[in-house]
Amino acid sequence: MRWSYAVVALCAALLWPVGAEAQTVEQLKQELEAQKRQTADLENRINQLEARQKLKERSLNQKIEEVAAHAEQEKPAAGRTGSKGHVLRLAYQVFKNAQLALTYFDNELVDREPDRDYRRLQADLKLEF
Repeated sequence: MRWSYAVVALCAALLWPVGAEAQTVEQLKQELEAQKRQTADLENRINQLEARQKLKERSLNQKIEEVAAHAEQEKPAAGRTGSKGHVLRLAYQVFKNAQLALTYFDNELVDREPDRDYRRLQADLKLEF
């Protein structure tokens, strides 16, 4: 008895998009690099803004010190002693480099010449270059 058999070939094809997957990986790498650049740009911008804020604070502190030094040097009673009174100052930042200030002096001499009391309104315009 002879065995008779037939060869049956079963083939299956598995198609895997190798090229598409590689392209997707490259796209992901490019996207990651773009996000890294964007993150670095944002961090740089944050650092610039923080530096600018510190500079503004330092500038404001310098202006406050200048006003305080000017107030110490200014003599509200025209350099005389024996006087009393009040000084009222208002300032408004009109533009970035322009400031308008009003100062009102209400002084009276206590020891001598009471008729020499005075009230004065002074306007100042400060420009920075």
